[in-house]
Amino acid sequence: MLKFKFRTRRSYLPIIENSQTIMVSLRAALAVSFFALVSCLVSNLASPQQVSAAAVTVQVYTEQQLRNEVSTPEQKIIMVMSNIFLLDPSVITIPTGADITLVAGGQNVMLVRTNGNTRHFEVNGALTIGTAGDTYDITFTRPDPTSSTYSGGISANPGSTLTLNRGIITGNAADSGGGIYVTGGTFSMTGGIITNNYAYGVGVSHQVVDGGNTYNVIDTVAGGGGVFVTGGTFSMTGGTISDNRAAYDTSNTNPLEQAGGRGGGVTVTDGNSLTMTGGTISDNRADVHGGGLWIRKVETTISGDAKIVENTSGSAGGGVMVAGSQINVLITGNALIADNASGGTGGGVWFGSTELIKQPGTLTLSGNAQITGNTGSSGGGVNVHGVEYTFNMTGGTVSRNAASSNGGGVRLSASTFNMSGGTIAYNTANTDSGGGVSMQTYYEAVFNMSGGTIAYNTANTLGGGVRVSTGIFNMSGGIVTQNTAPTGGGAIAIASSGVNAFNMTGGEISYNTTSATGGGIIVTTLSRITISNTSIFRGNYAPNLTDIGLASGLATYPNIRWAGYDDSSAISTSSPKPGSHLLNNWDINNTTGETVNYRTVTFMSNFEVDLQIPRRTLVGGTVTDMPTFLRAGYIFVGWNSEPDGTGREFNTSFAVEENLTVYAQWKLAPPDPLAPGTGITTTTHDNASPSLPILATGLLIVISTAIALRIPNHRPSKNFRP
Repeated sequence: MLKFKFRTRRSYLPIIENSQTIMVSLRAALAVSFFALVSCLVSNLASPQQVSAAAVTVQVYTEQQLRNEVSTPEQKIIMVMSNIFLLDPSVITIPTGADITLVAGGQNVMLVRTNGNTRHFEVNGALTIGTAGDTYDITFTRPDPTSSTYSGGISANPGSTLTLNRGIITGNAADSGGGIYVTGGTFSMTGGIITNNYAYGVGVSHQVVDGGNTYNVIDTVAGGGGVFVTGGTFSMTGGTISDNRAAYDTSNTNPLEQAGGRGGGVTVTDGNSLTMTGGTISDNRADVHGGGLWIRKVETTISGDAKIVENTSGSAGGGVMVAGSQINVLITGNALIADNASGGTGGGVWFGSTELIKQPGTLTLSGNAQITGNTGSSGGGVNVHGVEYTFNMTGGTVSRNAASSNGGGVRLSASTFNMSGGTIAYNTANTDSGGGVSMQTYYEAVFNMSGGTIAYNTANTLGGGVRVSTGIFNMSGGIVTQNTAPTGGGAIAIASSGVNAFNMTGGEISYNTTSATGGGIIVTTLSRITISNTSIFRGNYAPNLTDIGLASGLATYPNIRWAGYDDSSAISTSSPKPGSHLLNNWDINNTTGETVNYRTVTFMSNFEVDLQIPRRTLVGGTVTDMPTFLRAGYIFVGWNSEPDGTGREFNTSFAVEENLTVYAQWKLAPPDPLAPGTGITTTTHDNASPSLPILATGLLIVISTAIALRIPNHRPSKNFRP
């Protein structure tokens, strides 16, 4: 029973009968509450790494301690406290069932393989290197990666999981996968650095002779200077793979050793999937194919902010080589494949197969992805090889690439190219033809253009925009504009003798130029072409205005079919001559023969990356399909006739009476409130971690309990009576 008695010098306090027993219980409760509060505080002050309560944290200083701690199938966090030199030549094995996280303990540390030709670790269970919140790195290395005694970094076996969050894997070497070798497992890279590793293998191959042609057939590929994955899965969301090399003696003529030197940075073959949504693969070299990335028979997505830049190859695929059958590759998002160089074809991307047995594959470029600034002998940006392979371009940009021969932007070899969107611009064929697109092989290719833009490309000879030497070009939409070729065909050069080499049922060919004949189109052989009266030609230029060409020699060109008429009265007083515009390029209306009154609005990006995209409209018309430019750190706010925004505003209701140039206007984007340096921080908790309100509540309980128990001991006070 509780009774209260008022005292002037003390507050209300309960008088407790049988107080000794009750006080013991209450003080025990207080102890439990205090212990719970301390546990909560310790949990919240712990590392951001969310580790299961089952994990054990240990510290190691020696090789033997490290070997002992990873040898059992447990979940552990192992803190490497000092440099460790691996003198035991045997590999350190992570057993099945083990879940090991390696972190650097308070300083940068190194694991140095100094003896034997084995790797640092062989993973059968799970190994995680570093955490996102770490300050220091573990470096996996060896003294001399170029010696004849190879010692790779880490290998992962079937069913295993390897994750690199932070750390450095450098200076290692092996037949394949100098830094990382995965067979049948999963490798996830969210951060860290894989650099200066080597692969020296020659692989296994054999030769097949078919139809008089000799094919090198790969049985087992070798390469992957930085990373090699076979039969497994690779995902990359962050980190850097750089300055690795897949080395190969290119003078080797042994037919059984023709499968090495692939994938300077990464090789992924015969696996489940390759997904790259972030991170950078840069400055790697493959002595044969795939300077940055070599892929075969793997479903592949390159998206997000992934970057494959400044890699080189001795033969094909400076940035990426996709070699093999049954493969779909998607390049989308803001992915960037830039400034790569190939000693052969496909400076940016090589897609197809040179093997005897081929099965269909598809390469897709979409979103805001860019293939830019790459170089190669042909196909400076993209090279597609083989009748079984298709390149679909629904968006993105192929720009500022260069080929020493033909196909500055895209080269097609017996393949199919479907273009429904995107831009091919500012590419160059330095010594040959097809500044934008080249179809120049011994086997017919097919180019279907239903949308998109081919603009500002340059050829050294013919076909500033497109060169058709062998194959069929079907144009039903899109625009080919402001391309240049000095010897003919500012827009398109046709030299294919195939059936219906060029079929134009829609789209526009405008403002292209040549120093010779055919500002828009030149036909140099007995090609079969059809141009419908829904096609648009305007503003093309060729100086040889008196050379009527096809119109004066229709008997010589019986396969030229033209559904409209153009007005050649400026050249001759005779009746209009079908097809004469193919060499003279007058602005024409394909239905009535009247001069078309179009105007061009040129949209300028107006920042460091100088881009310009034209749009056309009738005199007095408006432009509704305005282009979109992206500028990092800025927000687009509109168009103006002056770069500084002091001129006329341009929008979708502006009546265009004359040719115009308008400039994108930008304003700085507001800072990301969660970005570093803004003064705003966040804390991430898992389900087991208490939030701050819970901690405050716990603290209040302890204080309240302490106040309620302000009784000096378990004995009843003599000042209180029942």
